[in-house]
Amino acid sequence: MSEEEPGAVMSEEENEAPEAELWDEPAPVEDKSWEQKLEGDEWINESLDLHPTDHPASRFLGKEFLLWLWWRSEKDFGTVELGEMGKVDYWIDDRISFRTPGEDPQTSDLKGGAPATTAEAHMALRAGKVVETASLGFRVREREYMLQFKGEGMELSGVKVPSECDEGVDEQIFERMFLLDEITAILDQLFFRFCEQRLEDGWNTQVLPEIRQWVAGDA
Repeated sequence: MSEEEPGAVMSEEENEAPEAELWDEPAPVEDKSWEQKLEGDEWINESLDLHPTDHPASRFLGKEFLLWLWWRSEKDFGTVELGEMGKVDYWIDDRISFRTPGEDPQTSDLKGGAPATTAEAHMALRAGKVVETASLGFRVREREYMLQFKGEGMELSGVKVPSECDEGVDEQIFERMFLLDEITAILDQLFFRFCEQRLEDGWNTQVLPEIRQWVAGDA
């Protein structure tokens, strides 16, 4: 098998989708039966008991988070201050995939090098494709983490943590537990910041216009 070129399109349908605006309409939720049985704000309280992957918001919120994270990584040069952790570097690593909504989706899979920095990646966004999955990298102090993040369901896979301990088995287990807690805390804090900004009054008037300019290549 030949080596992939940085940013090369692994698979993509020939016909491009028409250009789409970001977040013009809320993502559709197919099954609202549990919501329709409740009144007022009761459905919100009821939804809090659902597993995150079963929550209706998980079908679109994770994808929005991925796009926001990508945008912020370029806007803020991939660095953020996270409380006691201090400075954390983050980036889209060596793979990012896109998908158009609808029954006959078109997909793009960019792999190798730094695909999020390529023209193909931004063209996919301008064509109306949504970030489906991405490999993410994080660095805190001297520790570096890698993982795959799937937008729908906000699922993690392939988590790679640094290994520094060469002592006994118990010490290695405790180290791995600490490292997994740390990368989970980083993601939690970044997602919390995204949700805070997503719910602010300035989201539609300030943040969305900036993201759209960035997608269009005007920022």
